Amino acid sequence: MKPKIELVPYYPNYEETLVWYQDVALVKQVDNEEEPYTEEKLKRMYEYLDQHGALFYIAYNGEVVGDISVGDNHEVGIVIRREYQNLHIGRRAMELLIEWARKAGHDRMDAQIYSFNEQSRKMFMGVGFWQVAREFYTFPLVDYTEMMIETKDLWLKKGKMEDAEGIYKNLWRHAESARFMLWEPSHSVEEAKERMLRTIAFQKRSKYAFFIYEKKSGEPIGFANMEQIGRGTYQERGVALGPKFVGKGYGKQVLSALVNAAFADGGKEFWAMHRQENIPSRKVQEACGFVFDHTSEELTDPRTGERYQLDYRVKRS
Repeated sequence: MKPKIELVPYYPNYEETLVWYQDVALVKQVDNEEEPYTEEKLKRMYEYLDQHGALFYIAYNGEVVGDISVGDNHEVGIVIRREYQNLHIGRRAMELLIEWARKAGHDRMDAQIYSFNEQSRKMFMGVGFWQVAREFYTFPLVDYTEMMIETKDLWLKKGKMEDAEGIYKNLWRHAESARFMLWEPSHSVEEAKERMLRTIAFQKRSKYAFFIYEKKSGEPIGFANMEQIGRGTYQERGVALGPKFVGKGYGKQVLSALVNAAFADGGKEFWAMHRQENIPSRKVQEACGFVFDHTSEELTDPRTGERYQLDYRVKRS
């Protein structure tokens, strides 16, 4: 007989659930701490999750064996009693939560997974989450094809196949535009069309991955991308403009638009970086109010073998 797995709306049940949270090995999986919960701490946590999102118990053949939640900030949490782990209960419960979250209007689900927790990582990736940072994963619940951001002179929109020749002409064929980044120039329109297919698929599932369009010409002139990499933390993943379109203030408009979107989405800090010799990028970041924080260790450009370092700057809400 197939096991029955259900999500049961939260109700106070501390006598039963406190036992799980006094299991030090389980607490280590969840919080990366080794301090058992008290009833007071458990009550505070459950009440917060219930008031700031949706909280459920996981029932396995009628027995409560864990809890699962999704916050108003889209972050997911799941706990399975250790004696019921490795029975695919967590995977099925997550599938049920994904169905619920989609109907409830969430556009994505995010998860913070400690790097040592390989069991959770496999489960989350098994249901479709993808890794965007060392300990941060996301699962888009909608098609972001229509997502766009407007600035004074620009549109940040998703690319379309008919734009392949334009982005090739204005950006992708120019080696100087890729100099301080890690992408390779395209060498023909046909190659650009193949690249566009991959780009469209990526942008469809990545909320803040865009092409940059100049309003007055309507042409695609660059790309911009940011991602959430942790709780309240966003990071610029690359902004590039074709050589004909630099020096017009467009870079500042793009970076400011990304920062505003991140903070509107609940972000508390936004990170940007540039190679130390990339002075124009440094000036754009400083003009947008970013403050120097640290320099990376030495890195190697896989295209050229060149050694370089990144300066990291941050802006906080």
